[in-house]
Amino acid sequence: MIEVALQTVRSKELKWAWLIAISGQELSPQVVSFVSRYDRYELGLAAASTLTRELVVSNTHIGRSIKKQLKLGKLLRAFDHGQAS
Repeated sequence: MIEVALQTVRSKELKWAWLIAISGQELSPQVVSFVSRYDRYELGLAAASTLTRELVVSNTHIGRSIKKQLKLGKLLRAFDHGQAS
């Protein structure tokens, strides 16, 4: 998925893009480690679990902006109260 997203960024001459994976399962330590260490400036990564409400983003400006701009933390908390559909 990452390579497809990067190819799209290049082919469409975009400056950046987000790639967000949302799972109904717990995030594995490998996923958390990979996403948090990902450092390509043109692609912000995020992985989220609706089960545990965990959210991890890549440690770049684009990655950190996912939390702020999309308010994914708020969406994940809504799963705790049955408000998300």
